[in-house]
Amino acid sequence: MQLDFWFDPICPFTWNTSRWAVNAAGERDLEITWRPFSLAIKNGDSTPEQYREPVQFALGLVRVTQALIDAGQGQQVGDAYREWGRRIHQEQQHTFDVADSLVAAGIDPSFATAADDPSIDAAINASMDEALGLGGDDVGVPIIAWDHEGTRVGFFGPVVMAAPEGAEAGALWDLVVASAAFPELTELKRRRSGDLTLAQP
Repeated sequence: MQLDFWFDPICPFTWNTSRWAVNAAGERDLEITWRPFSLAIKNGDSTPEQYREPVQFALGLVRVTQALIDAGQGQQVGDAYREWGRRIHQEQQHTFDVADSLVAAGIDPSFATAADDPSIDAAINASMDEALGLGGDDVGVPIIAWDHEGTRVGFFGPVVMAAPEGAEAGALWDLVVASAAFPELTELKRRRSGDLTLAQP
């Protein structure tokens, strides 16, 4: 099954959900297509002051994501995201040399120039419009989507405090897929429990 996954590299909750998706892919034969989403663009001036610099830096990474897709190198986005996630969420680096991160991910470092190219933002906006059309205008990321019995379905989430692994990752995927059978279901949420445990790359 093909799974579209919209992400902004700066979001820790999206990072955890992405690692769950990777784990679930191994359990349920999923093929993940990583799609760009920018919280800097989505939230604009409403971004809290303490987050503005990190989300603006992440916009550069989202632009690199789109540039890879535009160049037919979309299959490398997962490698880039894993490296960015390691630096941002494990090493707490909220800025770093983008070209160096691409080299570490086995990607042509020349794509780093895209980070400073605002002309790419139109394509990012189109990607975000598709995601928000599925998940709702009042959400950010993660947003996931797939085809269910000939109908395109998408959800915000799931938001996980720790990324399930192995059989648990597959079981959560089964629950998410099962929810698609109920078009009346639009939201399911509960109080967060425990601390956020950031997943390993």
